[in-house]
Amino acid sequence: MSSIKAKQSVERSIKKHFGLALLVTLTPIVFIKAISYFAQSASLDALLIVVAPLSVLSGCAVLLKRVLEDLYDSDEARPPR
Repeated sequence: MSSIKAKQSVERSIKKHFGLALLVTLTPIVFIKAISYFAQSASLDALLIVVAPLSVLSGCAVLLKRVLEDLYDSDEARPPR
């Protein structure tokens, strides 16, 4: 039974923090695309080769950090056996 509760807790935490992770991932990409569009320059598109993987890694790191913090906080609230 506890594994089902743990799985539900992880799923709930992922759903809760997925929006922030998506925002962290897409914000740099959207800004670079907007700047290159308004500057009418294709030279910034080469920057996406570097920024996109870093952006994805940072989004995953934010999601993992927040989920682990939620799990730690929920375990800390339980009384010891």
